[in-house]
Amino acid sequence: FYWFEYIYSGTEPGNGRMEKIDAPVRGWELPLFGQLQYLLSARSDAAAEIASELFSGFIHSLRLDAVIPGTEDRRITDAAGKIAAAAPDFPPLRELAEECGLSERRFRALFRVVTGSSPREYCEQIRMQLACHLLKEERRSVKETGDILKYSSQFAFSAAFKKYYGLPPREYLRLGAERTV
Repeated sequence: FYWFEYIYSGTEPGNGRMEKIDAPVRGWELPLFGQLQYLLSARSDAAAEIASELFSGFIHSLRLDAVIPGTEDRRITDAAGKIAAAAPDFPPLRELAEECGLSERRFRALFRVVTGSSPREYCEQIRMQLACHLLKEERRSVKETGDILKYSSQFAFSAAFKKYYGLPPREYLRLGAERTV
Protein backbone atom coordinates (compact mmCIF):
# COMPACT_ATOMS: atom_id res chain seq x y z
CA PHE A 1 0.00 0.00 0.00
CA TYR A 2 1.36 3.42 -0.99
CA TRP A 3 0.16 6.89 -0.06
CA PHE A 4 1.31 10.05 -1.81
CA GLU A 5 0.29 13.64 -1.50
CA TYR A 6 1.40 15.94 -4.24
CA ILE A 7 0.46 19.35 -5.54
CA TYR A 8 0.20 19.79 -9.27
CA SER A 9 -0.69 23.16 -10.73
CA GLY A 10 -2.34 23.53 -14.10
CA THR A 11 -5.72 23.74 -15.70
CA GLU A 12 -5.59 20.49 -17.68
CA PRO A 13 -3.80 17.17 -17.19
CA GLY A 14 -0.39 17.40 -18.81
CA ASN A 15 -0.39 21.22 -18.88
CA GLY A 16 0.94 22.10 -15.47
CA ARG A 17 3.77 21.31 -13.14
CA MET A 18 4.36 19.29 -10.03
CA GLU A 19 5.10 21.64 -7.17
CA LYS A 20 5.38 19.52 -4.04
CA ILE A 21 5.42 15.87 -3.01
CA ASP A 22 5.13 14.27 0.40
CA ALA A 23 4.97 10.58 1.19
CA PRO A 24 5.88 8.19 3.96
CA VAL A 25 8.66 6.23 2.30
CA ARG A 26 10.60 3.05 2.77
CA GLY A 27 14.39 3.01 2.52
CA TRP A 28 14.71 2.28 -1.20
CA GLU A 29 12.39 5.16 -2.08
CA LEU A 30 14.35 7.81 -0.19
CA PRO A 31 16.83 8.62 -3.00
CA LEU A 32 14.01 9.05 -5.53
CA PHE A 33 11.91 11.27 -3.27
CA GLY A 34 15.01 13.23 -2.35
CA GLN A 35 15.67 13.84 -6.05
CA LEU A 36 12.04 14.87 -6.62
CA GLN A 37 12.09 17.30 -3.71
CA TYR A 38 15.45 18.71 -4.83
CA LEU A 39 14.19 19.22 -8.40
CA LEU A 40 10.98 20.85 -7.16
CA SER A 41 12.91 23.19 -4.87
CA ALA A 42 14.60 24.64 -7.98
CA ARG A 43 11.23 26.23 -8.87
CA SER A 44 11.87 26.02 -12.61
CA ASP A 45 9.59 24.60 -15.28
CA ALA A 46 12.33 22.32 -16.64
CA ALA A 47 13.03 20.86 -13.18
CA ALA A 48 9.29 20.39 -12.55
CA GLU A 49 8.89 18.59 -15.89
CA ILE A 50 11.77 16.26 -15.05
CA ALA A 51 10.32 15.64 -11.56
CA SER A 52 6.93 14.84 -13.10
CA GLU A 53 8.58 12.39 -15.52
CA LEU A 54 10.47 10.68 -12.67
CA PHE A 55 7.31 10.45 -10.57
CA SER A 56 5.40 8.96 -13.52
CA GLY A 57 8.14 6.36 -13.98
CA PHE A 58 8.02 5.57 -10.28
CA ILE A 59 4.23 5.12 -10.31
CA HIS A 60 4.54 2.95 -13.41
CA SER A 61 7.14 0.78 -11.67
CA LEU A 62 4.80 0.23 -8.70
CA ARG A 63 2.28 -1.40 -11.02
CA LEU A 64 5.01 -3.73 -12.25
CA ASP A 65 6.02 -5.14 -8.85
CA ALA A 66 4.18 -8.37 -9.60
CA VAL A 67 5.76 -8.64 -13.05
CA ILE A 68 9.38 -7.89 -12.21
CA PRO A 69 10.59 -9.86 -9.21
CA GLY A 70 13.16 -8.51 -6.83
CA THR A 71 14.61 -5.05 -6.83
CA GLU A 72 15.41 -4.61 -10.52
CA ASP A 73 12.60 -2.11 -11.04
CA ARG A 74 13.89 0.07 -8.20
CA ARG A 75 17.36 0.07 -9.69
CA ILE A 76 15.95 1.05 -13.07
CA THR A 77 13.90 3.88 -11.54
CA ASP A 78 17.03 5.13 -9.79
CA ALA A 79 18.93 4.92 -13.09
CA ALA A 80 16.19 6.96 -14.81
CA GLY A 81 16.58 9.56 -12.07
CA LYS A 82 20.33 9.61 -12.59
CA ILE A 83 19.82 10.13 -16.34
CA ALA A 84 17.42 13.02 -15.76
CA ALA A 85 19.65 14.67 -13.17
CA ALA A 86 22.72 14.44 -15.42
CA ALA A 87 21.12 16.06 -18.49
CA PRO A 88 22.53 16.87 -20.96
CA ASP A 89 25.65 14.92 -19.94
CA PHE A 90 24.01 11.50 -19.92
CA PRO A 91 25.97 8.65 -18.34
CA PRO A 92 26.96 5.78 -20.66
CA LEU A 93 24.52 2.86 -20.82
CA ARG A 94 27.31 0.47 -19.83
CA GLU A 95 27.90 2.42 -16.61
CA LEU A 96 24.20 2.48 -15.70
CA ALA A 97 23.83 -1.25 -16.38
CA GLU A 98 26.88 -2.04 -14.23
CA GLU A 99 25.55 0.07 -11.35
CA CYS A 100 22.30 -1.90 -11.55
CA GLY A 101 24.18 -5.20 -11.64
CA LEU A 102 22.64 -6.05 -15.02
CA SER A 103 23.87 -6.79 -18.49
CA GLU A 104 23.29 -3.98 -21.00
CA ARG A 105 20.70 -6.08 -22.80
CA ARG A 106 18.74 -6.84 -19.59
CA PHE A 107 19.04 -3.20 -18.50
CA ARG A 108 17.58 -1.99 -21.83
CA ALA A 109 14.71 -4.46 -21.61
CA LEU A 110 13.83 -3.61 -18.00
CA PHE A 111 14.24 0.12 -18.64
CA ARG A 112 11.62 -0.10 -21.40
CA VAL A 113 9.24 -2.05 -19.14
CA VAL A 114 9.62 0.34 -16.19
CA THR A 115 9.68 3.70 -18.02
CA GLY A 116 7.81 2.86 -21.20
CA SER A 117 10.73 3.91 -23.40
CA SER A 118 14.24 2.80 -24.26
CA PRO A 119 17.17 4.54 -22.53
CA ARG A 120 17.92 6.39 -25.80
CA GLU A 121 14.28 7.53 -26.16
CA TYR A 122 14.22 8.59 -22.51
CA CYS A 123 17.38 10.68 -22.97
CA GLU A 124 15.84 12.28 -26.04
CA GLN A 125 12.66 13.10 -24.08
CA ILE A 126 14.73 14.79 -21.40
CA ARG A 127 16.78 16.66 -24.03
CA MET A 128 13.65 17.90 -25.80
CA GLN A 129 12.06 19.05 -22.54
CA LEU A 130 15.25 20.93 -21.78
CA ALA A 131 15.30 22.35 -25.32
CA CYS A 132 11.81 23.80 -24.90
CA HIS A 133 12.79 25.31 -21.58
CA LEU A 134 15.97 26.86 -22.96
CA LEU A 135 14.21 28.26 -26.04
CA LYS A 136 11.06 29.58 -24.36
CA GLU A 137 11.90 30.31 -20.74
CA GLU A 138 15.56 31.27 -21.00
CA ARG A 139 15.15 32.75 -24.49
CA ARG A 140 18.27 31.04 -25.82
CA SER A 141 18.99 31.02 -29.53
CA VAL A 142 18.59 27.83 -31.54
CA LYS A 143 22.38 27.60 -31.93
CA GLU A 144 22.99 28.17 -28.21
CA THR A 145 20.37 25.57 -27.27
CA GLY A 146 21.90 23.01 -29.62
CA ASP A 147 25.35 23.69 -28.17
CA ILE A 148 24.14 23.38 -24.56
CA LEU A 149 22.39 20.09 -25.38
CA LYS A 150 25.57 18.72 -27.01
CA TYR A 151 24.32 18.45 -30.60
CA SER A 152 27.07 18.42 -33.22
CA SER A 153 25.58 21.42 -35.04
CA GLN A 154 22.63 23.76 -35.17
CA PHE A 155 21.33 21.72 -38.11
CA ALA A 156 21.54 18.46 -36.11
CA PHE A 157 19.63 20.06 -33.22
CA SER A 158 16.97 21.54 -35.53
CA ALA A 159 16.51 18.18 -37.29
CA ALA A 160 16.15 16.31 -33.98
CA PHE A 161 13.71 18.92 -32.67
CA LYS A 162 11.63 18.73 -35.87
CA LYS A 163 11.62 14.93 -35.77
CA TYR A 164 10.43 14.94 -32.14
CA TYR A 165 7.89 17.79 -32.22
CA GLY A 166 6.97 17.89 -35.90
CA LEU A 167 8.14 21.45 -36.43
CA PRO A 168 11.51 23.23 -36.35
CA PRO A 169 12.55 25.21 -33.24
CA ARG A 170 11.98 28.62 -34.85
CA GLU A 171 8.45 27.64 -35.87
CA TYR A 172 7.84 26.30 -32.35
CA LEU A 173 8.81 29.69 -30.94
CA ARG A 174 6.77 31.55 -33.52
CA LEU A 175 3.62 29.56 -32.81
CA GLY A 176 4.19 29.41 -29.07
CA ALA A 177 3.37 25.70 -29.26
CA GLU A 178 4.25 23.35 -26.47
CA ARG A 179 3.94 19.58 -26.25
CA THR A 180 4.01 17.82 -22.90
CA VAL A 181 5.91 14.57 -22.91
